Amino acid sequence: MDKGNIFVSVLMSVYSEKPSILEECINSILKQTYSNFEFLIYLDKPDNEELWSYLEEKASQDSRIFIHKNEKNRNLAGTLNDELKVAKGDYIVRMDGDDTSAKDRIAVLVDYMEKHPEVGVASSWMKEFGNKEPWKNKVVKYTSNYSEMELMILYQTPIAHAPCIFRRSVIENFSPIYNEKCCRTQDYDAWSRLMRNGVQFGMVKKPLYLRRKSGDYGPKPIQFRVIHNQIARRNVEEVLSKYNIKLPDIVNDTLLQQVHKAYKNEEGLNRKKMKTIAAIIYSTLYNNPFMMIAALLKNCDIAVPFVLPFNMMIRFILSCGLCDINNKVTDKSQFIY
Repeated sequence: MDKGNIFVSVLMSVYSEKPSILEECINSILKQTYSNFEFLIYLDKPDNEELWSYLEEKASQDSRIFIHKNEKNRNLAGTLNDELKVAKGDYIVRMDGDDTSAKDRIAVLVDYMEKHPEVGVASSWMKEFGNKEPWKNKVVKYTSNYSEMELMILYQTPIAHAPCIFRRSVIENFSPIYNEKCCRTQDYDAWSRLMRNGVQFGMVKKPLYLRRKSGDYGPKPIQFRVIHNQIARRNVEEVLSKYNIKLPDIVNDTLLQQVHKAYKNEEGLNRKKMKTIAAIIYSTLYNNPFMMIAALLKNCDIAVPFVLPFNMMIRFILSCGLCDINNKVTDKSQFIY
């Protein structure tokens, strides 16, 4: 197929962005070198009349823009699911209202997907901007190695959400893509479910997406951490099930011994997965870094942290924790599975 004939849907949810910032964002899409797209913009704060008036004006200026006002707040996961129901594109591209895109972003993403038919979801590197100290702006890079992504998914999202592109077949086969019970973790949950079902991920090693950094975003809410840990727990549980190992509600030394035994009989990626799970269990069991290191030495598993990226290894040794996969949730409304 001629790449110029491939239709793309760009999805964006807006809430309370300033029109001046949103102007930069929208124009970065409208001025793309790739022009065969629709731009779906949903307002998730229905009483924001100023923003709605602005969106109406922008839609009147370009026929590719389609706007919608939610009847009530749907949050990002719900809004994106609604947009996916009406999106007509062969590919789906994401966008956040306070960021911008490189002018060739869509063209490069489409070209990558066409050259990699085995990939269902891809993303790109991001370049930060907006810091008061310019030297703090950095290029956020992600691995392009799918095996490394399979290790990372055990404890964190392996690709960025906002810069991503979906193949339509993924939308059709796994709808709804987003779990609407998730709070700020809808991407980690979605990537986890897709990977568990055999969808392959890819990465464009170029900063096609520009992420605005306007200051400290503050601490992540408790609900965020609770749900993140539940997703990580499900990912770990999925791997352990292949070894007939049951993940108890509260992880313990017995589980660690089972994991040790399992990975000693493995090699390659499977061995690395089990070592990563061992590191997660260590992180959950021992809050004291000295106890953690002592346990590593006692079990001759000093190599365990080295399957992790350097920054995660430092977090592990300093006892900041990879994640807590103990099932401690008492509020049933916070269960996502």
